[in-house]
Amino acid sequence: MCEPNNEEKLDLFLKLAEIKLIGSQMVEGVRSKNSKMGIPLVYSCDDKIFYELADGTITNMSPFENSDKTTDKNKNNKP
Repeated sequence: MCEPNNEEKLDLFLKLAEIKLIGSQMVEGVRSKNSKMGIPLVYSCDDKIFYELADGTITNMSPFENSDKTTDKNKNNKP
């Protein structure tokens, strides 16, 4: 396998930096939209789930519990 030269390494670094920037901008856009609409963001860290609420609060208590019960009832009433 051939070792890339410095120019190729720099080109790869610049492309990866651009991809990271695009991803960061997309995430910030989603965070902003969700916050305006009152939709929490859901994160996972070390197999634990956390929720970032629209007011910026981070909690491990699901804000979806009431809607989950409704969804479960609908699952039991399959056509």
